[in-house]
Amino acid sequence: MPPLVTSWQRRLFPVLLAAFTAQLGVPAFMPFIPLYMAELGISDVGEAARWSGVLLAITPLTSTLSVPYLGLLGDRIGLKPMALIGLGLGGFTIAALALATSPWHLLIGRMLFGFCGVYWTFFAAAIAEHAPREDMVRAFGWLQMVNFGALIVAPAMGGAVASVLGLKAAFVMAGVVFWVATAIVAFWYPSTEQLTSKRTETGNGSPWQMIFAQPQMAMLSLLLLVSFYAEGSTLPIIPLYLQHLDVAPDQVAVIVGLITALSAATYVAANAFIGRVVPTRLAHIAVLPGLIGGAIVCVPLFFASQLWHLLVFRPLLSLFTGTIPALVYTAAEPFVPPERRGAGFGLLTSVGLGGTAAGRVASGLVASLSLSGVFLVDGILLLGGFGLYSAFRRRFPYPDVDRER
Repeated sequence: MPPLVTSWQRRLFPVLLAAFTAQLGVPAFMPFIPLYMAELGISDVGEAARWSGVLLAITPLTSTLSVPYLGLLGDRIGLKPMALIGLGLGGFTIAALALATSPWHLLIGRMLFGFCGVYWTFFAAAIAEHAPREDMVRAFGWLQMVNFGALIVAPAMGGAVASVLGLKAAFVMAGVVFWVATAIVAFWYPSTEQLTSKRTETGNGSPWQMIFAQPQMAMLSLLLLVSFYAEGSTLPIIPLYLQHLDVAPDQVAVIVGLITALSAATYVAANAFIGRVVPTRLAHIAVLPGLIGGAIVCVPLFFASQLWHLLVFRPLLSLFTGTIPALVYTAAEPFVPPERRGAGFGLLTSVGLGGTAAGRVASGLVASLSLSGVFLVDGILLLGGFGLYSAFRRRFPYPDVDRER
């Protein structure tokens, strides 16, 4: 009888627990940033939308520019120390946001927090290091599950703290959660030598040059960009959309948390499903249903005129786009040399964060003209990604990369 928990699963448990814990911190306050604008003196809806988009985007944008090179540094000094630095300093940075008295203070704090995003590179690299090749979809699916599974709990947790102690208290709570994740990595995850024992000299050169020399990797990265754009673009405008639907002001925060939790639940369900049914060797093909399905769901979201439309179709969007990141990470893993996992997965992390940043900035700009236009742009990009990748696969067939680990 096979064991219920294998050795590689035991090694990944502290990684997944730390990822879940850290992710509890971020969404505990992020959905309420548009509401926080009122406390900082921003009352105009259009201005609040623009500020919200910029504030929610600046962290992933900063991470996009810094994480690949921080991952490259992690290949040299060890990814565990980089994760500890990112998580520990991230906690201090988030907690300090409670002292903000203007949107500019939030902007600076969120920008500084972006440099701490290297901890996600550590999580992905640890998955690639320890998971067998045949279980790669399942393992990366678990990482996405804990990432978005935290969203089921975090908004309600943040909303409860904000309701009792005020919105500023949510920032302090998020910082404390990050310090707990730091302790998990520091005391539970194996030493740095275990993760780097098979590595040789990492060499020089830009992570971007190393990865994008391979056309398959470039196209997979584009799909990652599109999927994170679609997920990230709706967050800044949901509270404003609810106000547009004449939802009572005292109910907006609760409904935002509900929509976020439902979307996270479908995201988790999608990753649980693909982890069971999609073989690793077919990961590069299995991304296509998520792209076309997400594009189709954007149509009823564009025409949404009642609250139940958002409650039903926004989670469906996550159901389809939620399958894409784990499949892309799995399909890209063979192209990342073991000795350069920090740089390689740092690049993939930065691409995903870049998509989130682009989605949040663009949604703020588009929402200032048309709130429903955000969903139209999402649908066009997902449909375009489906068409481009379909054509690309015919021109550049995916090689046989299924191998023994």
